[in-house]
Amino acid sequence: MIPKDKYYFLSINRRKFIFLSFAIPLFYTLIGSTITFIFKVDIDTSCILQDLLGLLKKIFYGVLFAPLIETFFFQYLPIELLRLIIKKKELFIVIISGALFGFAHYFNNHDYLFSIAAFLVGLIFASIYLFAKNRKDISFPFLLVFCVHAVINLISLSINYYYDLN
Repeated sequence: MIPKDKYYFLSINRRKFIFLSFAIPLFYTLIGSTITFIFKVDIDTSCILQDLLGLLKKIFYGVLFAPLIETFFFQYLPIELLRLIIKKKELFIVIISGALFGFAHYFNNHDYLFSIAAFLVGLIFASIYLFAKNRKDISFPFLLVFCVHAVINLISLSINYYYDLN
């Protein structure tokens, strides 16, 4: 067990931890979207199947279904399995989880930049999961990461939808 006074995210109150769990990835997403807009980086985040589906299906798949499946396969499953095998190497566990998340996102549009951005988000999601898991006052790390992931995807989808209109 990690001593509470050693890490900021373990010592702050529950409400502030949950707020920061949403605020940090949101800030990262907004910065990335701003850089993309300023430098006109053309990152096509839609795939052929999603182009054929309507906006409601994009929302269902991108905001509910994908975050649920990805949280299970890229945060919950690897983190819980690695915690059983590798004790006290949480940084290594976070990196493995983030790498799996980034690698899987490479196949969305075969873009290395998108994969690197997903790797960084994967590090954030894995960190949120582990910090929530190590806190006594958070009993739902999976649900927290799923909700953060869903909100980030909703914001990304909204930004992309806005850019497609203009």
